[in-house]
Amino acid sequence: MFPPHRSRMSLALLLLSTPALGQEVGAPEARAHWELPVKEAAVGEPVQARLVVEHAAGARVELSSPVEDGSWVLFDRTAPWTESAGPGRARTAWEFRWASLEAGSRSLPAATPTLGGQALEVEGATLSVAAVLGEGEDAPRPLRDAPPLPAETEGPLPWIAAGVLLLLGVLLGAWILRRRRAAPPVTASPPSARLSVLEAADLEQPADVQSAHYAMTRLLRESADLGAGVDRSALTDEEWAARAEGEFRAAGLSEGERATLQELLLRAAAVKYGPERPTHWATRESLARARALALRFEARASSAGLAGADTRREEAA
Repeated sequence: MFPPHRSRMSLALLLLSTPALGQEVGAPEARAHWELPVKEAAVGEPVQARLVVEHAAGARVELSSPVEDGSWVLFDRTAPWTESAGPGRARTAWEFRWASLEAGSRSLPAATPTLGGQALEVEGATLSVAAVLGEGEDAPRPLRDAPPLPAETEGPLPWIAAGVLLLLGVLLGAWILRRRRAAPPVTASPPSARLSVLEAADLEQPADVQSAHYAMTRLLRESADLGAGVDRSALTDEEWAARAEGEFRAAGLSEGERATLQELLLRAAAVKYGPERPTHWATRESLARARALALRFEARASSAGLAGADTRREEAA
């Protein structure tokens, strides 16, 4: 038997060292952040941004519409996709095409993803937007080769001309405002084109290199799935490669090209799920090889579309 004071001390130490009931020890938390492949743009120039949520596998992530304040134009927003991010982990992402209507250091519009009904705080990203006016300018430049203004005349003609110009200015302002509020939809670029843009992006930081490998495998898989008319985005890279073997043969990939594809997937896995971070030169080389394979898959999809159109015309005849 311990003395009473030693028993109470042992019980207190036991309670302090025991985790709270219902609390998981070392449970990974969800993380939401913006990814910007391009850090600089001009006013009105569309840029691609990716909202990524890293969470436990099997969890459902939802996203409400981003809050627009009138200084941004949303051209396009893709449906979400989810991919494996290692044992027990997953990544859900959305892609947007934004254009800023104001110059300066701009934070992307606020977006609030929810996980299990709980709102997640998004780590912001900053875009440096260059003004249209040059340094030292405070007004638009005059029109080149514009005709001279007529000399002042007496009578009501100048007032009529001023009224017409004022009316044209009001109509032009209303048209610009309407264009800002309802931007026309933009057709999504093929995966090979998006790989080309990614290849030219800034890849100096380790986080940018890792994000580029996530995007590379997703776009490469998307190009093959488009040719087959299926969606295998929920599969891991290994499961996808096993099930897409028929698409490799249908696209006419040689043994060397299939080996290149497997090598790209293996190297990307070491970057996505491990500590490996290749140089930006090596990353651009991998992106170029992935783009060449994506072009092969897209050529097959284009041929299949033309063949389908010919079949439909024959049936109609």
